[in-house]
Amino acid sequence: MNFKSLRLGLIVWGLFVVFGMSQYALADPIPPTFNCESTEGYKLTDGVCLPDPDKTHGLSKDASVTAVVLKIVRFILQFLGSLAVLMIIVGGLMYMTSAGDDRKVDTAKNLLTYAIYGLVIALLAYVIVYVLSKALGVI
Repeated sequence: MNFKSLRLGLIVWGLFVVFGMSQYALADPIPPTFNCESTEGYKLTDGVCLPDPDKTHGLSKDASVTAVVLKIVRFILQFLGSLAVLMIIVGGLMYMTSAGDDRKVDTAKNLLTYAIYGLVIALLAYVIVYVLSKALGVI
């Protein structure tokens, strides 16, 4: 694989991470029909409707270590899943541009095979974490 295709793959993957994982950085928007006085968890401060710091939003002040670890594990598994999907795309592009060269075809097939293995392992790990967290009552 040459430097240009690696650079292009990293740019595409970076854009996917920025836009696909941006849900963690987005603030909780207040809809225009939002009534601050009648909604629990918000209070009117200097004419602006703000989240009440005494109420829980996202991670609360008394969030358990288990909940924090679970969020970190989920983020890592989502990251690994997106990386596996990116490698499947790169392997597919390598396969399509191999032009019948047996060595390039074998490299692309190996990349696709290991990327699919990685995706399956990431999905199974996510399922295991989800089932265990449900069984332990974390979520």
